[in-house]
Amino acid sequence: MKFKDNHKSFELDISDVGDASGDDYSVKCFDDHLADLEEDLNTGKYAAASVNDQDGISFAHDDDADFPYNKGFLQGYKNYRAAHSPTEPQGFDENAEPDADYDPKNSDNEDEGVPKRSGKRSRTTVGAPSKSTQLTRWFGTTTERERSAMRTNITGSRSYMIDDEATMTADAPSHKGGTFGRMNHEKGSKLPSYYRGITFDLDSNDELILSLRDKGYSDQQICDWLKKEGRVRYNPKGVSTRIARIKQVRGERWDFELENGMREWKMEDDQLLLRAYDLADIEIAYEIERLRSWRWKKTADWMHRLNKDLLFSGNACHKRYAALIDGTAAIPTDVDADPAQRKAEMEKLRQDLEEKREKENEEKEAKENERQRLKEEAAIENSQKAVNRAEKKRSRFLQQEIRATKRATNSTLRSQQAEDTLLKKREIAAARQKTKEDKEAERKHREEFAVKNFKHITKDTPDPRGMLDLLDLQKLCRDRNISDYKPHKKGLDNKKVLLMRLRNADQALKHCRLVAMCQENKIPTGGNKVQMIHQLALCAARGCDSYVGDDARDDGDDEADDDEEEVMEAKYKAMDHAGSPEFTLDVM
Repeated sequence: MKFKDNHKSFELDISDVGDASGDDYSVKCFDDHLADLEEDLNTGKYAAASVNDQDGISFAHDDDADFPYNKGFLQGYKNYRAAHSPTEPQGFDENAEPDADYDPKNSDNEDEGVPKRSGKRSRTTVGAPSKSTQLTRWFGTTTERERSAMRTNITGSRSYMIDDEATMTADAPSHKGGTFGRMNHEKGSKLPSYYRGITFDLDSNDELILSLRDKGYSDQQICDWLKKEGRVRYNPKGVSTRIARIKQVRGERWDFELENGMREWKMEDDQLLLRAYDLADIEIAYEIERLRSWRWKKTADWMHRLNKDLLFSGNACHKRYAALIDGTAAIPTDVDADPAQRKAEMEKLRQDLEEKREKENEEKEAKENERQRLKEEAAIENSQKAVNRAEKKRSRFLQQEIRATKRATNSTLRSQQAEDTLLKKREIAAARQKTKEDKEAERKHREEFAVKNFKHITKDTPDPRGMLDLLDLQKLCRDRNISDYKPHKKGLDNKKVLLMRLRNADQALKHCRLVAMCQENKIPTGGNKVQMIHQLALCAARGCDSYVGDDARDDGDDEADDDEEEVMEAKYKAMDHAGSPEFTLDVM
């Protein structure tokens, strides 16, 4: 589309119109070069040039033509800058010379825009830094700092001059003099290495850094790797910068070698160059498209900068601009041929749109009410379901508790029954074992007291009760209702007397009585009277505590003197045949 006026003509191609949406990806702010732009605009003359960029927009200017907007262009932006300019200097005149009548301590010299502090306001102070870095007059109030800021002179060269009586307010520095490093580093830790020169011939540290970066390691991982191997300790924030400097130095070295014939382009390099050019062109195209998406947002921003009362959005600017270019834009009412008719149409349009909005709002409200009703019904249903679930859950828990109680009771009963059963089994096993042992003992007893083992017994065989002590002999006498009186003071004589009484009582027993006594003691019968008397005597002797047993007796017999045994047997025989009335007792 072409626009023409009396001053200049230019051609605009809007075949490609960007989108108003997206984020701000601007690399450079326009405000940085606003002064240069205004200076160029004020000249009113441009060199004839044709600029064909990716947007498809071309401009053609007249050398003799004046720019139609050279006066008053971007005045709103100037006002915007003036409104946001720094505070005017205090205590200086227009020529930036000190004002002799200005008193910095007089509160009347304060600007009207600066709010005055109340005398009752609490004095706010900032915490003091370390004593070694503490500044002079550190403890200052907020009012003093504001007055010091107002006394700062800002010239066109952006140089700052501070009045002599201004109070220096700054944060506590983190550096400590004479330490060549930060004062707040961890105790025992080493300081990071400082800048080291970079040459084309890389050392092992730089080669390791480049190799790790090519493998995808981060800055922190590279620093940790170097620290682990005991190499140079770099700050993680400086690794990327050092890599960039290394690449720059190596690139400059390659340029030097190319210029001096030390290196040349190869066929493979040319092929890679063409491919890299295409890839770079594609990437730049993507960046251009990304920047185009901000065209209408920037347009809306500049509309607002040029006129503060305009608050058009980027989408509205996009639609209006497209309509203007297509020739379908609506003519403003104040420049229309029939303003009254246009106003009536606009009023009717507003009424129709209002009715449409009201209808849409009613439908939306009805849908919202229906949705709310369904939501409430669903909430009631869900609450009822929740109550039912809770009741079922409670019932299930009760049933589980009942079953658990039953299981515990049954387990207790089973354990008790198991204990009783085990006790009974143990008792039965003990009884069986006892019966078995009794039977075994009885069997051994019968085997020991078998008749065949006593075939050699004669009247001359020593009585086994002769090995017992005096107390056991007295007990045997009492058991058989025989007098246990001890006529002699010496124990040996008393034992002989008691033993003689027992033997006399045995001799007085009849055969049938001996058989009955053998059966009572579970002694096999079948021998003669002498054998049965010896069996009963041996059985009675074994029931006494002083009996030493047959084995011990045999050992003792082997060790004893044979002459003493013969003497004792002779005495027993003499006592048996003595016939003294005091040794003859009736057996009851």
